[in-house]
Amino acid sequence: LFLRGTIAFMIAMPAERCAVCGLAATRRCRCRTRAYCSREHEAYDSREHAVVCARAGALRDLVREAMSRAACQEDAIQRAFKPEPGTTCYVCLEHEGTLYHGGCGCRGGNGFAHLECHRLAASGDGQPLDRWGSCPTCRRPFTGRVGLDLAHDAYDRHADLSQTASWGVSATLVANVLAGHAELEAALELAGEVAAEYSCVYGLDSDAYLESARSLAAILAKAAIVYDSAERLDAAVDMHRHIVAMRAHVDGPSHPDTLHAISDLCIPLAKCPVNMPEAEALLRRIIPTCLAAFGPDHNLTTRNMFLLAAVLMNRAETSHTTDNVALFQEAVHWATRVEASQRRTIGPNHPCALSRDMPLDKLRQKLLDAQAAVRSAS
Repeated sequence: LFLRGTIAFMIAMPAERCAVCGLAATRRCRCRTRAYCSREHEAYDSREHAVVCARAGALRDLVREAMSRAACQEDAIQRAFKPEPGTTCYVCLEHEGTLYHGGCGCRGGNGFAHLECHRLAASGDGQPLDRWGSCPTCRRPFTGRVGLDLAHDAYDRHADLSQTASWGVSATLVANVLAGHAELEAALELAGEVAAEYSCVYGLDSDAYLESARSLAAILAKAAIVYDSAERLDAAVDMHRHIVAMRAHVDGPSHPDTLHAISDLCIPLAKCPVNMPEAEALLRRIIPTCLAAFGPDHNLTTRNMFLLAAVLMNRAETSHTTDNVALFQEAVHWATRVEASQRRTIGPNHPCALSRDMPLDKLRQKLLDAQAAVRSAS
């Protein structure tokens, strides 16, 4: 992948100009942000550019090594989606060669293509940048081998655009892919670089910065769980608080983006027993707003109701008092509403159904157990 990206830049090099003399460039520096006509001019300019180039080059090396490790992992997606005999590539319509499923939501013979065809479809003229990360048919994210390959290729193609949205979108895509493959250190470095760059270029109140900060906070929260790090969980909470404050300042307290930011904040808050009351209070405050603004079947509404049910269940399991019966009852109430909403919209067995993560029958059984414990104690 790295070699293919280098070749792509070499092909485009004649249109570039040397940063020193302005002549046609034939090479790039290590971080790919500057072009030169000769090794001598690269050496001359490196006296000023060395610090930036070394930092960007080290980041690229870290990302490349993490992507290589992720690619060596067992590819469960490819095993789960084996093409049936006669399946053809949806891009070139040929059936010869190895076909890879995008790991998206497409089923049957849809979603299969050669790796080169996946890249060709993503890099076509007029294609949006998010085409590198999601299927054009079902709009679900690419995963598995295809997700890795396209994310890395997008990052290589836009590595020289270090102060533009193109670089930020591709770098964020790679960071999220790495986080999904448990390469959290590289994901944090890359997501942090995007957030820092956007804060300088676009400002702290821009949508671009706030979205990049949201990605960084989500990866921080995941790293806190994986590494059992209270320090990183606190950093994730602080980042989410910052996003909520900025969203409320820019968009207003009842704007959908602000409500979504508050919902994001409740996730890391709910993972710490000390912060559970705050998460519960925030969710009780925004759920009526979501119900009035979006209705009971909106994904943000059901997500918040699910989070509240989860917080109440965790409180009930740790309270060890007679109050846990009331907490379980309320948790069942909210979980029932989530399941009813998803039966109306996507069905309880859909891969994205929240009710699959907290089955209602198990929650009701916990309520019965708690009621039996109270009766036996009395």
